[in-house]
Amino acid sequence: MRTLYFRPVSVYLSFFPRLISVDKQQQLEGMCAELEAANAKGNSRKVFETVKSMTRKFQPRLQCIQSAMGDSLTEAAQIADRWKGYCENFSTMRKGTEQEYWEQKPAPLRSKVARAIRQTATTNNSDLIYVRPKANI
Repeated sequence: MRTLYFRPVSVYLSFFPRLISVDKQQQLEGMCAELEAANAKGNSRKVFETVKSMTRKFQPRLQCIQSAMGDSLTEAAQIADRWKGYCENFSTMRKGTEQEYWEQKPAPLRSKVARAIRQTATTNNSDLIYVRPKANI
């Protein structure tokens, strides 16, 4: 029977950061090589995208919305279902207003308004009653 010897955690804690820093350095060197290649080809979009990805800080994406009941939803499937229900509800609410919108009378044409103004200007002004507008105070 073979006995297993476990190393203390402190050994691993000192070893892993070195591995991580080596991997990070290799990744940065690879990105710099891509950057130089894109710059040599004159691909400025790739150059700026690479520089941006190297210099920006990492922010994890947080997806959280409220359900109809007010509970927080964080799972992708739950969020998708909530958006689906919201859009269906929104589209059914708007059906009546769309129909009302299309049934409205259209605004008068400018030509009709201009003709009405000309007609009122040529009519007998003695028949018209002047109404003084109220001041908004």
